[in-house]
Amino acid sequence: MVVSTGQGDIFSGMTSSPHWLLKCQYITNRCLLATRKQHTYNIVNRENEEPNRMKKQGGSAMNTTRQRIVEYLESHRKMTLATVTPEGRPLAHTVEYASYGPTVYFATRKSTRKVQNILKNPEVAYAVDEDYDDWLQIQGVQMEGVATVLSDQDEKDKAAAAYIEKFPFVADFPPNSEMVFVKVEPVRGFFLDYTQGFTHREDTEF
Repeated sequence: MVVSTGQGDIFSGMTSSPHWLLKCQYITNRCLLATRKQHTYNIVNRENEEPNRMKKQGGSAMNTTRQRIVEYLESHRKMTLATVTPEGRPLAHTVEYASYGPTVYFATRKSTRKVQNILKNPEVAYAVDEDYDDWLQIQGVQMEGVATVLSDQDEKDKAAAAYIEKFPFVADFPPNSEMVFVKVEPVRGFFLDYTQGFTHREDTEF
């Protein structure tokens, strides 16, 4: 039996040749390889075009990045905060936060290691994201900032208002003199959006 495809004898003698399955696998692998190469080209091409697009848009692109960061912070509640110990070692902390624009607030005990680290070195960083099964759907925020343990009453009231708005149940908590509010003001921010291309990231300064 001969199956004609108009492409020579690649598929000829499929039932009579013991190697027809290997030929099919070879062609399938070539097709898959071509598809992967095209997918990689599309991603790289988008990433190469992105700096030019951002440059053309100028300030509007930066403002868009800031707005995306603000909206992402508003729609999430947990961050991983990085501080530095007095010995210079990095330390990660899981923190529930509330945000006001690009500034975030969190409450904690004054005796915690993160507070002690911040009092020694106020430079911090944090990340907000989710778990994604599909890597091409990853989005998230990475921030560099300066942290302050609040002492001014107006600042503490502002932090408390933001916190209660996001976590209404804390309004019923009894007063605790050990608790303090910490404010993290942004210095530089990054918005990750892999839907625009693998490892795509936009950055902005505050």
